[in-house]
Amino acid sequence: GLDQHAGLGHVDQLTQLGVSGFRPLICDHAQRKIETYRPDKLNRIMEEAMKQCRRVWPLIIGEPLHFADAIRDPDAVIADASGHPWAPQGDKTAHHALIVGPEGGWSNTEREQFVEPSVPVHRFGQLVMRIETAAVAAAATIMGTA
Repeated sequence: GLDQHAGLGHVDQLTQLGVSGFRPLICDHAQRKIETYRPDKLNRIMEEAMKQCRRVWPLIIGEPLHFADAIRDPDAVIADASGHPWAPQGDKTAHHALIVGPEGGWSNTEREQFVEPSVPVHRFGQLVMRIETAAVAAAATIMGTA
């Protein structure tokens, strides 16, 4: 399974990929304010995507999560261009909590935080991507569907 912690949006594509959960990430350089979070709208998008791809289980859309809390997850993987390229892990059934940063990039404070607990940092392509593309590309790569 894969949980996605990222900015708002791209719920349609993540639903079609089979991602199990999504939570908006609250971080220093986020472009959207958390006050604009509309779970009702995201649920409608998810339900339409479920119909499109004939998915029978819903994408669980959770409450917004602060960056400091997200990196405490033992399954956390941070998507960042500074990381090592993702290499497939042996266990295809492993659960990962993918953390995708904001358009403005991680703040210095956030970068210091993900070094301390040794959260794995990986890149999922050759170029720096917009958040919507990065979230979908990283999820597809981790899930082995890329």
